[in-house]
Amino acid sequence: MAGKTNTQGSMQPHIDYMRSLAARFSGETNVPLSELGVVSDNPSSAEAIYAAKEALVVEAQNLNADNGEALAHVALMALAIKEGTTYAEQAARRLRICPKFRNPAMPSVVTQADAMLKDVQAVPWLAESDVLLEELGFSDDQIQRLRSDRDRATSRALVAAATSGTGIDLPTANPAAAAGALLDGTR
Repeated sequence: MAGKTNTQGSMQPHIDYMRSLAARFSGETNVPLSELGVVSDNPSSAEAIYAAKEALVVEAQNLNADNGEALAHVALMALAIKEGTTYAEQAARRLRICPKFRNPAMPSVVTQADAMLKDVQAVPWLAESDVLLEELGFSDDQIQRLRSDRDRATSRALVAAATSGTGIDLPTANPAAAAGALLDGTR
């Protein structure tokens, strides 16, 4: 036995088998091969990556639509328990319960902002819609605060325009005295 050497077996059959299993799993679940750790010799383009994920994104959108309806029912059930009523009584109130889900395509902030900019250029009145802010990822609380900040800035600009040339120095003026002076016409 002195001159006999053992040769290392090849891992390639095992790798090929694992790749085959991953491909079968990918085909059944719409999960792209790259997400399963299968590395390709030729890197995919951004468009190819998006195309590979599109079937999964559509599936997630459909699931979100179904789950949204189910979650609305769960919310009504929870409300009925909280208020000591029945589900039927809560459903009869016709409350508007709309579960919200993030975009399952999970675009980057830059990609989403670019898409929304193109939407606003095509349909300008979208710029006045809260939907735009929702699509950019702002929460309901953030949207409310943004609207409040915008309204405050608009009010300041209107007051500044109304008092220009009156001699009232807005940053130092007593608001009540400034309003009284404007109404009396003394300034």
